[in-house]
Amino acid sequence: MSYRIVSLTGYLLYLLSNSLAGVTYVALTIAFYLFAFRTPTPEPDYFILVIGGYGAFLAFLMTLTIAAKANEATSYPILVRLQSRVEYITAVLLAAVLATLLLVLLMGAVALVRNAPVLSLERALQIPPIWLSLIIVFAVLALHASDFVAVGWSRVIVFGLLAVFLVLGENSTAVINWLAEQFAQLSSWSYQQGSTGNGQFFQGIADWFRNSGTAVVQELFGLLFWPFHAIFGATIHGSFTPVEALAPGTLVIYATILFLLAADLFANKDLFLSEE
Repeated sequence: MSYRIVSLTGYLLYLLSNSLAGVTYVALTIAFYLFAFRTPTPEPDYFILVIGGYGAFLAFLMTLTIAAKANEATSYPILVRLQSRVEYITAVLLAAVLATLLLVLLMGAVALVRNAPVLSLERALQIPPIWLSLIIVFAVLALHASDFVAVGWSRVIVFGLLAVFLVLGENSTAVINWLAEQFAQLSSWSYQQGSTGNGQFFQGIADWFRNSGTAVVQELFGLLFWPFHAIFGATIHGSFTPVEALAPGTLVIYATILFLLAADLFANKDLFLSEE
């Protein structure tokens, strides 16, 4: 199985390297470097976060491109010979991660030589888990966004849930105030209808939203995006606390769960391979 995955990964990387998209990503990386690293000696946190953020962005685009190539009709002879479709989707993810890592590491090496950011040993050791975890999680998200994996409304559901968590986590105060106002109106309406019990019940909910709801909602819906905040904050401050050090690993766990979901969707979907 591992041999077949490695062979498929090499095949997909060959297709990418001989396509216009492959040249475009190289040009995009060069252009980004020239734009982002005009500073002679950038701060270490700038070096780590800017390249890590670009790696995440590039991984998303790279995965979409490789997934589109894997979804072409020319892949049919390969698919029918595989013991499991999971091998193919694993190769797609691996090819995207490797191609992204190559370009990101090359840009990082050029920035180290030409711009000379001052990196201590501790800072240098933070780079691999940060960059790799961001690249992996965004590559897996791109799988769900592609026609290669998506089934029906699956990508709408996945990205819709992410959007809900993001909005509620970042705008919890406004949402909680709105909910508190709605329950307060329900309480007032219940009293007017002579239902004291319902009025007290709804008023209690409104009071809870006003007093404790914001903190609870922030923790509940902000938990999903905690690893990103932790990585950003710790990199800015220059060191990771024991809890913040778990953030890259948490992102890999997220990616694993999403990849298992993507593999299940792909393994059970009806394939309609596109013509070139």
